[in-house]
Amino acid sequence: MATQAQVERFRQANKALVDLAWRDLLAFWRALDHSEGRMVRAALEEFFPDLIATYGSTAALLAVDYYDELRGEAPTAKRFRTVMAESVDMEQANAKARWAIGPLFLGDKADPSQAYANLELVSDELVKKAGRDTIIENAAKDPGRALWRRVPTGADTCDWCISTAEWGEVYGDEVAPGSDITKFHGKCDCTPAIVWRD
Repeated sequence: MATQAQVERFRQANKALVDLAWRDLLAFWRALDHSEGRMVRAALEEFFPDLIATYGSTAALLAVDYYDELRGEAPTAKRFRTVMAESVDMEQANAKARWAIGPLFLGDKADPSQAYANLELVSDELVKKAGRDTIIENAAKDPGRALWRRVPTGADTCDWCISTAEWGEVYGDEVAPGSDITKFHGKCDCTPAIVWRD
């Protein structure tokens, strides 16, 4: 099973990655005229999927290293090649971005700061998704019958994440894609951790 130190290293690596994505996002955001919502949306649809793909693929690579580290401690000699999950597709990234900038389209009550806060929220969720999916998908394929669990980390954990973490360990191949246990929200510090059957 992953140790607390291993989980924390993985969490910190993902936090550093998201911080870099936010740095790029902020530089992009500051260059825009926020009074022109349609122009912001058009520019964002060009920029945002690439941002998510770039940092998402790095998150997936971090997850491969993390999974391999944990697998090296597995009580099985069966060979297995950990594979990166795909990053979020362009349409999903753009749909989240369009939702995020909704506050720009409120007429005289437009709120660019809220729109940017929403973009930070969804970019955190989408960048980390590729790494989390890498762990969950590999646990489902691992011949060692890996289990995985949600480990709450960080300073604050919401009630939904705590209740989902209380489900405990689940076999990777018994988790339906899109089920609640595989869902993570923006700015969520929960980390999937592998637990071996034996």
